[in-house]
Order: sequence, then structure tokens, then C-alpha cells
Amino acid sequence: MSIVASRVFQALFFFVAFLVLTDAAHSQDVRVKEEHGDWQVRCAAEAGGGKLCVLYQLLVDGNGNTVAEITIRGPLSEQDLGARAILTTPLETLLTKQLTLRIGRAEPKRYPFTFCSKEGCFVTVALTEHDIGSMRAAAKAQVTIIPAAAPDREVVLAVSLQGFTAGYAAIVAANSDPAR
Repeated sequence: MSIVASRVFQALFFFVAFLVLTDAAHSQDVRVKEEHGDWQVRCAAEAGGGKLCVLYQLLVDGNGNTVAEITIRGPLSEQDLGARAILTTPLETLLTKQLTLRIGRAEPKRYPFTFCSKEGCFVTVALTEHDIGSMRAAAKAQVTIIPAAAPDREVVLAVSLQGFTAGYAAIVAANSDPAR
């Protein structure tokens, strides 16, 4: 299988797995397996009896309003290209301004929205080993979105990285378990 075909297959697999998790999140199929700091390890049943576990954090604005969420999964196999983050924002987000993610004191990076559904608008971020290392070392990350109704205003959301290292290790272990 070519590298391009492999990447397309992996992206498709992750998209389907993500849809399973988001659909299951609104039913009884997802359960919180454990918590690490400000992160939850959530697992969903897969067809065939296995499970897929991810890290999850709800993001709130400075007034305590729920605004977005971040879901992170680690590599699912040795052939997998790496970790992915899915950020879900409100439908009223100005998509053309993209989403900005800043890990610790690193330079912010901008990411395009992938698609929107009735649950919100989604950004998929391929996390490099450097990104994961930065998340382990930093205390917080920052997500910035722009509301469509107020294109001159930024909504800045703090992502706590307290418990990220232990939580990430837990999902990697859970997803690499052959009995999963």
C-alpha cells in the first residue's frame, strides 16, 4: 500500500472512529474509564467487541460558559502515523478565520475547520511527537476561535494540561491492548 493510500485509509479510519465516539457520546455507549487531572479517559465500544479510548476535556470561556471540547487519541497501531486531536466548536464559529492552537509558550498554529454537523464544527489536528512532548511539559494550551456574529472578537479558551501525561499514557496503553 502506498504512503498516500495508507494516510487516506488512516484518516478515514480515524474519521469513522471519531463518528462512533461522537454518536456514542450522545448515547450510553461511552463511559468515563478514569480521570487524570483535568482530563477524562473516555472509552466507547467498537463493532466486534473492542473499545476505543480517548482523552477528553470540556473547554469553557472566562465566564464559565461551555464553549468547545477537545478529544485526543494516540496512535492505534505501530503503522498509525500518530496522535490526533479533534476540537469541536459551536456552529456559530467563523470558519474562514480558522482555529488557533498554542501549546505552552510555543508559537500559535492555525488549523482549518474540517466539517460541521449538528453537534458543531470540527478541526482535526495531527499531533507530532514534538507537540505531545510540549503538551507533557507545559501547564496549559490555548484555543482561540472567532464568533461569526462578532468577527472582530476573539474567544480564548484555556486547555489545562494538568494530568495530560498520565491520561495520554492511559489511552495509548488501552488502545494498544490486543484485548481491546
